[in-house]
Order: sequence, then C-alpha cells, then structure tokens
Amino acid sequence: TDVVLTNDLSQAKVFLTVLGNDKEVENTFKALDKAKGFIKSELGSRMRLRIMPELMYEYDQSIEYGNKIERMIQDLHKQDR
Repeated sequence: TDVVLTNDLSQAKVFLTVLGNDKEVENTFKALDKAKGFIKSELGSRMRLRIMPELMYEYDQSIEYGNKIERMIQDLHKQDR
C-alpha cells in the first residue's frame, strides 16, 4: 500500500495488506522474508541505485481500520431507524 524510504535510501519500509485470515497474513510475511534476496535483486536490475535499500515489510492495518469504521457507521444508521 506504501513504501517509505530513509533519507539515505538504505532502508525501505514496505507497507502491505493481505486479504485473508491471520494465518494467511503470517504465511505471506514468511514467504516475503524468504524471497527478500530475490526481490532485492529484481529491484536492483530495474532501478538505477548504487545501493539497494534493505527491505522491511510491515502490515498495513488501514484497510481493516477503515472497514471497522464503516461497520460502526452502518450500525449507527441501523440504530437510528
């Protein structure tokens, strides 16, 4: 959902959302961690940087939070009827 780079481009924090249950989220992050070297080499072949940033993956909860707020609003509308 987003990537945040440090000023010196040494680290890239990659935010992502996984559609699925907690186990699927965990498995996705494990797979991304195992593929980190491959992903970094693929990025290196496509980007012109002297140093490829170290990739760090972080779960983005914004979609879940937005869904929670949406459900709360819907519940309030139901109560008003």
